Amino acid sequence: MPTIHGFSETFPNELLLEIFGSLGRFDLFQVVQTSRQFHCLALRLLYRDVIWQDPRRYLHSIPVWKGSPNFKDATRSAVIGVCEERYDHIVAATVVEPDGSVRRHVEMPGLAALLASAQPYEAHRLTRHKIDRAASSSLFNVMIQHLSSFTALNSLIFKKAIVPVTFYEILQALPSLRILRLETCSITSASTAPPADLGVFPITELTLLDLDVHRSSPHPLMLATSRNLRHLCCDMSACAFRMFTKKVPGGSTPVVPSTLDSIHFHMPEKRFWPANMLDFSENSYYFIEFLKLCPNMRHITIGGFIPSISLPNDIVPLLQFYQGPILAAASFARGRSILGVSLCDLDTGIDLWEWIQALQLLGECQSAATIHQLSAAVPAWDDEILLAVVKLFPELRKLSISYTKGRLSEDTILGIGPHFAARLPHLHTLHLYSPFMRSAAPLMIPKYDTYLIDTQTPSPDPCKLSVDTEAESELKGSIGSWDRHCPNLREVQLLPCFVWRRADNRKGEVTAIWAKRPYQMLPSSESDSEAGLGAEEGIFKVRYALSGSDFYENTLQLTIINRLPSIRFRIMLQRLAPETVDTIIDFLHADQQALFACSLTAKQWLPSTRFHIFSKVHLRPANIQTFADIVEAPCSSLPRMLRHLLINAFSEVMLSLGDRNALQLLHRVVPLLHEVDHLHICNSPKVESDLFTKFENIHHLTLSQLSYGSMDDVLRLVYSFPLLKSLGIKNLHITKPASERSVYQHHPGPKSLVISCLKGKPATCNLLLEWIAALNPIPEIQALNFSLYDANADSSWQARAVRLSGSAPIRSIDVDMNSFGYDVGKEVPYLDLSHYSNLRTLRVYAICLPSSLPPFTHRPLTLLSQITSSRVEEITFSFSICSLDSLKEFVVTRVSQAFRNHEFPQLHRLSLEIKDPSANGNLQDREKLGADLRKADFGHLETRRILYVHWCHPPLEN
Repeated sequence: MPTIHGFSETFPNELLLEIFGSLGRFDLFQVVQTSRQFHCLALRLLYRDVIWQDPRRYLHSIPVWKGSPNFKDATRSAVIGVCEERYDHIVAATVVEPDGSVRRHVEMPGLAALLASAQPYEAHRLTRHKIDRAASSSLFNVMIQHLSSFTALNSLIFKKAIVPVTFYEILQALPSLRILRLETCSITSASTAPPADLGVFPITELTLLDLDVHRSSPHPLMLATSRNLRHLCCDMSACAFRMFTKKVPGGSTPVVPSTLDSIHFHMPEKRFWPANMLDFSENSYYFIEFLKLCPNMRHITIGGFIPSISLPNDIVPLLQFYQGPILAAASFARGRSILGVSLCDLDTGIDLWEWIQALQLLGECQSAATIHQLSAAVPAWDDEILLAVVKLFPELRKLSISYTKGRLSEDTILGIGPHFAARLPHLHTLHLYSPFMRSAAPLMIPKYDTYLIDTQTPSPDPCKLSVDTEAESELKGSIGSWDRHCPNLREVQLLPCFVWRRADNRKGEVTAIWAKRPYQMLPSSESDSEAGLGAEEGIFKVRYALSGSDFYENTLQLTIINRLPSIRFRIMLQRLAPETVDTIIDFLHADQQALFACSLTAKQWLPSTRFHIFSKVHLRPANIQTFADIVEAPCSSLPRMLRHLLINAFSEVMLSLGDRNALQLLHRVVPLLHEVDHLHICNSPKVESDLFTKFENIHHLTLSQLSYGSMDDVLRLVYSFPLLKSLGIKNLHITKPASERSVYQHHPGPKSLVISCLKGKPATCNLLLEWIAALNPIPEIQALNFSLYDANADSSWQARAVRLSGSAPIRSIDVDMNSFGYDVGKEVPYLDLSHYSNLRTLRVYAICLPSSLPPFTHRPLTLLSQITSSRVEEITFSFSICSLDSLKEFVVTRVSQAFRNHEFPQLHRLSLEIKDPSANGNLQDREKLGADLRKADFGHLETRRILYVHWCHPPLEN
């Protein structure tokens, strides 16, 4: 049976989840309070990422989990930082029980003496996880059982915790687990043995950092043998290259997974490396031997320090991206087709001259001509860097250089386009910035005017920028001057926190528009501490860290970055791309309430929603003053957004009730609206037609409820728009229709002109149809309206419409019953839909259904029997007067019988619109009506699910 849908339920939950998923937790808290439907969806997203780092916080969430058991299927990531009470470790001063009570920690007898006599490393191992509160054994077991029930869990992170003894059993209970991270964790001697074959785990990304594994416990590095592993991140506490290359007498050596294509080795700092390079060569042997076992490796990231090594050309032949110290970059690039290189040496103290020399070694490699992306962090800026990059890397697509000292000068910025970017024809992204630059003003100072530079110590927070609109405008203008030299350039960053992006040229514009977009970055000290956090805790910490920047208040989100913990500066706050936001907002373009809600939800959505909110304006005497104040304001962008304009109620009565200067204000604002292409003029006899001719780009025109002396007056206005593509006529009044015969026989606009709507009294429609029939070619009539209240009038225009349907197919017909049912004696002598063989849409509105159905209610259904078109896609019945009982009888008895007798193979929507407020009923009445309608027999439409009910008024209170 067809399903009953309300219009409020047609917005899919899947799309709502995608929209809400792009919001931060603070915004989701606001969404939860919006409506009952949004409450359930947003609450599900709030528990998509769980963070348990305090046992009391876990206890507070238990009632929610018990009240919504289906949330377990929604959880995708979990961060565990809760430690279990242990007698052989000093974990916490207090212990939390399952009932919420707190008690003192009980230590193992003799633990204090053991710590006093132990070696420093052993003492540190026993106290490294000391926190404020630990979970008792019973509470910890409950939490672990709860964790094992997250069958859809994709990411699991243990951070600053003692790994549970049932660690491998937990992994076996999570079939969807793909990402596993252990950071600053300890594995005790009580840990259970892993299964015999660790390769069966579906883990694709494994991170092992700062581990303390008891000598009698199996090392979790054995998880690196997972057959699906693609990314491995480890440090010296989980030395993977020694495990895979160490030969065990009488035993088998672990096999490197063939799917492994990305590795990240966090090497020690330079001060921990041996001073004798011969000792280093002995240690690097295992690293090179491990790379020999990875023929499919494509990404290599090295954190910390590694000097230049001798790497044979046949090792990692498929390598595409390298990230790490510059001294080793040439070794990895030599003999390989490297596409991307990221160089970071700020922690090593390398000076600029040594950096340029090392860059020259990289450029001399054969693969330098294939490098498309180059990212580097240099200690100080020098213009020679750009010259070296242009000479050494001619195929660059993306260049990103960050510097800590010095600055770009105005002369350098102006010369980037003609002297640098022009020599890199494929370059589309250029980032040249200092993370400590506070404003655009220093960049607009000439090269040798050093006395103008503020020597004050820069702010360590790159997001606390001072707003200098004038300097940013000059900087944007300088970037715009590059267009003719580098047409492929699309993104430029010269300051932290934002970039300029360029779109293609719009029609009629000489140059493209550069738009300012946020681009958030964090220092390495913060990013390293945040790496591995789930969305919940990370967003809280980032928001507190960036409390001084209200521009990003509603849009910051933390992205867990697994691969690059050694880079000094990196993107940590991920936002939806502006293009994606535009696509989402475009889906809601017709729902004003949803657009208003989106504009108030997040600042990121405000520019896109504003374009749609102000694209349609209803202008009348009551609001013309407010509209004029906005449009005439300096630098107002509203005239560029406005596309649809409705000018309504500029009549003598409405002008007397509203602003008496409304006409003068209208004459002032109309010349400013150059982008309007949809114009609707309604009930405005006091506005002279000459005013409308000032709209130069009108493609779609609608005239409704207007009075003209003759048909020539109407057509004179229509023909004043040379770009007109569609014309709509609704209820025009012609004073002298009988004596008129139009002399306009050519199209007012292009040959593709269509009549979007034709509605009115027969005399006026007859004149319009006569004009349409004289055009060559005859335009298509998309919608034709029959008004039955004038049934005794001359029906010759109906016959003319039938003749026109043969030359220009009429695809939509509206039938206005206009309470015709009350006049039982009248019939419809001339209305016959059988002549319209291309009909696609039929709308019958203003139907009356009294409490008891009289015999004449069959007339709306008679129209169905007249339809001969097999292409009908949509039928709508709109009721102006009805009751729930009469509506039920009309649909169940009359409509269902009509559909059983006639086939509509392409019909996909049958709509019922109830506009009578007295027929609203409460929710129970509506549900009962829906159940009754589902019992009706619709014949061949049973399985098509096409019946929709639209209540134009809210339900009554129970």
